[in-house]
Amino acid sequence: MNRRTYLSSLTVGLGLGYSIQNKNGNSAYAKINQFNLNTNEDDVIELYSNSDVENIILDISKFDIKLNNILHTNEPINVKFESKLTNESEWSLLDEYNIDIDSSNMDLSENINNILFSENVVNKLNEKEDSIELDFKILINHIDINELKYMTDFKLKLIITSINISSSADEIYYDSNDIVHKFTSDGELNVDNDSDVEILLVGGGGGGGNKEGRSNQGDAGGGGAGEYFYDENITIPDGSYDVNIGKGGEPGLNGTSSEIDSLIEAIGGGAGAGKSDSPAQDGGSGGGGSSRSGSSGSATGDYEGNSGGIGDDGNTNGGGGGGAGESGSPNPDGSHGGDGLSNDIEERNNPKYYAGGGAGARDESPDPDGGLGGGGGEEEPGVDALGGGGGGGNNVAGSKGGDGVVIIRYESDLPDDSVYKNGDAENIWIQGQSENTGNLEKQDSELYSSGGGDFSGGAYASWVLDKRINLTEYSKIEFNWDYEYSRTNNAFGFYVTDSIEKSRDEQIAGREWRVDENPPEPTVEIDISDINDKYYITFYARDGDSGNSAKAEMWVSEINLIK
Repeated sequence: MNRRTYLSSLTVGLGLGYSIQNKNGNSAYAKINQFNLNTNEDDVIELYSNSDVENIILDISKFDIKLNNILHTNEPINVKFESKLTNESEWSLLDEYNIDIDSSNMDLSENINNILFSENVVNKLNEKEDSIELDFKILINHIDINELKYMTDFKLKLIITSINISSSADEIYYDSNDIVHKFTSDGELNVDNDSDVEILLVGGGGGGGNKEGRSNQGDAGGGGAGEYFYDENITIPDGSYDVNIGKGGEPGLNGTSSEIDSLIEAIGGGAGAGKSDSPAQDGGSGGGGSSRSGSSGSATGDYEGNSGGIGDDGNTNGGGGGGAGESGSPNPDGSHGGDGLSNDIEERNNPKYYAGGGAGARDESPDPDGGLGGGGGEEEPGVDALGGGGGGGNNVAGSKGGDGVVIIRYESDLPDDSVYKNGDAENIWIQGQSENTGNLEKQDSELYSSGGGDFSGGAYASWVLDKRINLTEYSKIEFNWDYEYSRTNNAFGFYVTDSIEKSRDEQIAGREWRVDENPPEPTVEIDISDINDKYYITFYARDGDSGNSAKAEMWVSEINLIK
């Protein structure tokens, strides 16, 4: 595999630098093939992106434009940037600057912003499969300088790359036409082509303060939540990465970091305070103070986190651990853990909270709550896969923090509200349960299945979606199909199931049509209105006879999800 270095800008040839932005606002990356300015017509700059390009940006910081020995420093200098397609006659003004001169020697590039190419160039780049050739020039005018003209020509080619990510994540599934990888334990991530993804990391929550001991040791602080890192649009360079999930801290101990190798790290939450010699700890969010060590911990990560609440030093109430969204409550304001932050990266339009702080312990009623996002209540553990802080102990051991999580989400090849449409997305369908002489084929615009043969109990062959899909927002699955049969007890089944390995007799919802009982229509619907989770979709053709050469065949052209 050729590693393509991801850069927002790249120095090329004589100092030209380029970067591009795609329609999602994502940064893309560049690769140079035998490129030297002003050489031959085969020199091409290849721009790689996961979608069409919205802007082509000329990075002026890569130019070396310097003035030397200027006499009339009271006169501004005029700089113009122009370009055109080589086969056109008219030049387009990209930008123009009148720069005041403050020295006889100065660097102009420090006074010029990045330059956007014209919309015409961008449209041509998106339309053509071949490269486009551009002419580019810089014009500099000043009373001390006869017009300086720098001209060059070069070729650009846009190559749309697919996102190809595999992993050992604990859950991999489809949701709203996206693919989601959810790590709740350590694993590996493999990225082929630099890829723009949505990502969430939460470190392990801090343990609640441990007050186990004499009755006069008072009430402990809640553990701080793990650090919360979220980016709706980040580029992961191609390569293989270890994914480590932060562990929740034991009572009195910080949580550990969730990280993707050296790319991103969300540190663990700080432990809540315990006895006078066990102060609250700093972390992703800080731990709460205790009744014997009132000071709270601070948030010391680079991303989202807050301080813990102070304890009532010398009295009986601990402070809540900090959450990603707010600080922990101090005594006497309830000792509640700070709330985390809400996010729908796991399931679109159904957000949940992550990184809530653990509650501090109190002698007073009511018992304090942990923060939204898995924060443990008094003497309750933080929730795993949310990175919540553990609750503080009230003259007993505090509670463990919740383990962290890493979630990666990106656009799939699924058609809108469909999992197969006339050949589109055929790569996500794989062989499911089959018996005897069942046969499967991916034809031009259909998925073909057949069952038949001289076997006891007949034969069948099934297709199954390669990952589970979130069906919560849908009420029906619609199959458009055709079939042929040789005996009236041939059958065709359409189901959802919770396991690829389960047989046709172990389905969650759906039905089988026997030709002699109820011949199916060209469009078949199965009711999934009661399903609120992620399942596999499967279908099959079956010959129910034994001892004959009967054959059932089916061709499925579309599989649509109906809300």
